[in-house]
Amino acid sequence: MDQVGNRAWRIQVMSVVVSEAVGDRRRGAVQALARKCAWVLRLIMSSMLMMSCGDSPSSPEDDNLPESEGWVWTNPLPQGKSLFSVHFFDSDNGYALGDWRTVLTTGDGGESWQVVPNNLGGSVVGSVALSQSHWIAATLSREVHETLDGGRTWSVKSTVSGGPQRAIELLGDGSLVIAGNNGSISRSSDQGVTWTYQGGQTNADLFSVSFVTPDTGIVVGRGGIILRTTDAGQSWTPSPSGTTATLHEVLMLDARTAIAVGASGTILATDDSGESWSAVPSTTGEMLQDIVFLDEDTGVIVGNNGVMLHTTNGGDTWDRGLYEGNQWYFAAAVRGDGNACAVGSSGSVASTVDYGASWQRKTQGATGDLHGVQFVDSSIGYAVGDRGTILKSTDGGHTWQEKDSGTDAPLLDVCFVDALRGSVVGFDGTALRTVDGGAAWTTASVGTAYTLTSVFFADADTGYAGSYFGEVLRTVDGGATWDLVSRPIVGGEVLDLWFITPSKGFVLGGVGYILRTTDAGESWDEASLARRSDGPTDIHFKDELVGVAIGSIGMAWRTVDGGETWTGSFVEHLGPGSLDFSSDGSVGYAVSHGGLVTRTDDFGLSWVIEEARPPSSVNSMAVLDVGTRVIVGDNGAVLVNRDAVPQ
Repeated sequence: MDQVGNRAWRIQVMSVVVSEAVGDRRRGAVQALARKCAWVLRLIMSSMLMMSCGDSPSSPEDDNLPESEGWVWTNPLPQGKSLFSVHFFDSDNGYALGDWRTVLTTGDGGESWQVVPNNLGGSVVGSVALSQSHWIAATLSREVHETLDGGRTWSVKSTVSGGPQRAIELLGDGSLVIAGNNGSISRSSDQGVTWTYQGGQTNADLFSVSFVTPDTGIVVGRGGIILRTTDAGQSWTPSPSGTTATLHEVLMLDARTAIAVGASGTILATDDSGESWSAVPSTTGEMLQDIVFLDEDTGVIVGNNGVMLHTTNGGDTWDRGLYEGNQWYFAAAVRGDGNACAVGSSGSVASTVDYGASWQRKTQGATGDLHGVQFVDSSIGYAVGDRGTILKSTDGGHTWQEKDSGTDAPLLDVCFVDALRGSVVGFDGTALRTVDGGAAWTTASVGTAYTLTSVFFADADTGYAGSYFGEVLRTVDGGATWDLVSRPIVGGEVLDLWFITPSKGFVLGGVGYILRTTDAGESWDEASLARRSDGPTDIHFKDELVGVAIGSIGMAWRTVDGGETWTGSFVEHLGPGSLDFSSDGSVGYAVSHGGLVTRTDDFGLSWVIEEARPPSSVNSMAVLDVGTRVIVGDNGAVLVNRDAVPQ
C-alpha cells in the first residue's frame, strides 16, 4: 500500500497561524494557511502585487519550465485556475482568460467551456476584443499580448511602463488605455504597439478604467482613489470619493453617470461626470469586483463569496441575486441576448437568464483546497480537503464523486488499508473511519484535541497519527479509537510518519528531526543525518531497509540500514512538497508545492527534473503505477498524468 506524502510545507507554519486561520470567514481555515505558506518563490515575486483582500493572478514557480504537458484536469471541470477576464461576441460565442496561461472558449452562451491549448506567457488581468479572433490581453508582467487566432497562439506586442498592469480598456476610436500599480496609466493609438505614459498623479494602485468617449474617462483604485479626465488622459483630476475602501471597478454609463464598486460592499455613484460621488446603500459587506449593465436600467455586480447583486432602476438600489455557492467572481460580461456571465476563482463560471435575479454555476466539482490523496490500487483513490471534503475515484482519477463525511472540519490526510477500510484526519482532533469504501463515515474516539496532520497504517489494525503539537497517537482497532502514545516532537509538529512494521517506524518534525521507534511509539531515538539542513518533511520506505526522505531546501536523504543512518545530498529543484513511489518502488516522484517535479528510478540514488509540471499548486501526490500520477492542490485542483486518463 502506497502512503501519500503529507502537507509538510503548510504544517510547518500551522502552529503559528492556526488560531488566525480557524476564524477566517472568507476562504476557510486551511485556505488561509495555504495562502500564508504558499511557495517561497511565489511569495517573493507576488507579495508586492497582491490586490487588497482579493485574489491576484499569480506567477508559477520557474516560468522557464513548460507547463501542463501530459496533465489533464479532472476536478473542477473544465479546469480550476482563476479567471479574470470574460468577453462575449454574441449570444453564444465568448472567451475567458485568467491565471497561469488559461484560455477558455464557449460556443453555447457559457453553458459549456473548452480549454484552449496556448502559448500565452503570463497571467491575464484584463483583455479587449478587436474581433472574434483578435484579442489583446494585459498581464501582471507589464507585457501586452496579442492573439489573431482566437487564443491559440500569442505574441508579445509591447511592454508598458510603470508597475504591473491591472486593467485595459478599448475606446471608441480604437485607442487602448491601461492602468495599474503605482498610479500607472498609459494610452496607445496603434493597438498596443507603442504607449504614451499618462500617470504620475497618484502612487495608489489603479484597478479599473472606464471611458465613455475617447476624451472622458475615470480610473479607480486602492484607498478609494478616483481620477477623472476630459482631455483624453492628458491630465487627470482627483475626485473625492468619501471612502478609503479599495475600489475594484468603475463603469461609465454616459458622460455624466458612473458607478464604482469595491471593498466592504462599497457602491458609489456620480451624476456629474465624477466631480462628486455619493454612497449607494449596499446589501453586503463582501468585496465587489465587477459591474456591467445589461440595458439602461438593468445591471449586475459580482463579488466575493458568491455575492451577486442586481438593479432594475439604473443603480438607485441593489438587491441580492439568488446563487448557491461561495466562489469569488472577478469579472462579468453581457451576452448578446442581454443576459450576463461571470467568471472567477477556481475556474468558476456562472450565468443568469433572468437579468441577475438568479445565477447558475456552470462549472462542476469541489472547489475547496485539497490536502491529501491516496490510491489503493490503479483505480480506487481518495482525496480529502477543506470543509470536510472527501472525494472518491474508481477510474484512476478520471472522475470523482463527493462523499458525505459528516464534518465541516478541514481534512489533511487519508490512509486506506484496502478498498473498503480507511481513515482520514484533520483539524481539532478530527479522525473519521469507513469500512465500506467511503459510503459512510463514523467519527473515531481521539485522545487529543490538536489538529492531526498525518496518518499511516502499518497493517489493517495498527495505525499511527501525528499532530501539530508533536504528538503521536496509535490505533489497534483499525481506526475506531486513537490513544495518545507519546510526544516525540517538543516545540514543533509532526510533518510525516511511516511504519515499516507495527512497532518500528519513523516520525519527521521539529527542527530537522528523523525520530525512530522500535516499541510502537513508546520511546524515540534521533536518527543520524548527514547534511541535515532544515530537515526532512516527507518520508517513504521501499522495504524494511531502504527508505527515502526529502527536505525543504533541495535536500534528499537515503537509508539502506532500516533508518539507523541517513546519507544526504542536494537535489536541484527539490523542495517542500509530496513524495510517492510506484507500488514496486521502481519509480518515484517528488513534487514541490509550486509544481516542480523530480523523478528517481533508483529509489533516491539519483534524481532528474521532469520537463513539464502540472498547471496548479500541489499539496499532495499519488503514484498509481510507473509514470502515472495524480496530484491535488488548492481550489479543488485534481490533475492526472495524461497516460492515466481513459481514451
